Amino acid sequence: MAGKARKGCEFPEAIRANVERLEAKHAGIPRPESIGRKIAIRRK
Repeated sequence: MAGKARKGCEFPEAIRANVERLEAKHAGIPRPESIGRKIAIRRK
């Protein structure tokens, strides 16, 4: 959020670079089999 105007703003370059670095480090890690499974709360 950009100040009091409550409008979107550009993603900060430093944070974007950190996210890209983390993504590159995790690229070789296999995804867990349980990823994407639903979580439900049973009604009584």
